[in-house]
Amino acid sequence: MSLMNDFINQLPIFNGDIVLFTSDAVRLGYYFHKNKENFDINELLDLILNKIGTAGTVLFPTYNWDFCKGIQFDYKNTPSQTGSLSQAALKHSAFKRTKHPIYSWAVAGKDREYLCELNNTDSFAEDSPFAYLYKKNGKNIILDVSMQNSFTFVHYVEQTVGVSYRYVKNFSANYIDETGMESLRTYSMFVRDYDMDAEVNLEPLENYLLDNKIIEETKIACSRILSIPLNKTFDIIKEDILNNQSKMIATYKGQKN
Repeated sequence: MSLMNDFINQLPIFNGDIVLFTSDAVRLGYYFHKNKENFDINELLDLILNKIGTAGTVLFPTYNWDFCKGIQFDYKNTPSQTGSLSQAALKHSAFKRTKHPIYSWAVAGKDREYLCELNNTDSFAEDSPFAYLYKKNGKNIILDVSMQNSFTFVHYVEQTVGVSYRYVKNFSANYIDETGMESLRTYSMFVRDYDMDAEVNLEPLENYLLDNKIIEETKIACSRILSIPLNKTFDIIKEDILNNQSKMIATYKGQKN
């Protein structure tokens, strides 16, 4: 069996799953090279799609924060700033990009068209892909990255529940849609309040989820894989926000020890 097939067989995804993939593929690519096998990203994407089947949906984050700096977003040409797998997904024929210029996603599978028709202007609102992942009991597969550097879903929970150390901020810039039409558009994002010295700190959350076996942690080849149930994790973060001053997810001025 090839290394690629062995990797996919052990990956904790199944037929009909709704999966968000966040990843750093450098270590995995090096492992393939070291073992004299070709690391073909398109083959990896094909095998993932085959494993979740026609009833499943897979999302790769293709985030790009340049819009926040007033830089034009081009639906067809603005690259992903979130890794080689997400950039490859943008070019793969089975995937289609969602519309938000900051938090866009490359999507394939059953709910691709539904997600790509969403017109959410707010990054983390109830009409966003984040809400879809929560309501559909999605899972987040994390490849060789800590939650600290990959778990954007936490901001959806923060906005939904309400926190004092973030606020909704509007950003405007030129937007070129998939038909080539250009317009000035405004989109929003739930941003840190720098006056409160707000910082993301997800290490306590990751440790809690691992200690309580809510996260499934797997070692495949040289890679560490986390499988995070987003519905259960939402409830844990909500409890932390409401009753523990968000101590498992953030630090900010005025937070009591």
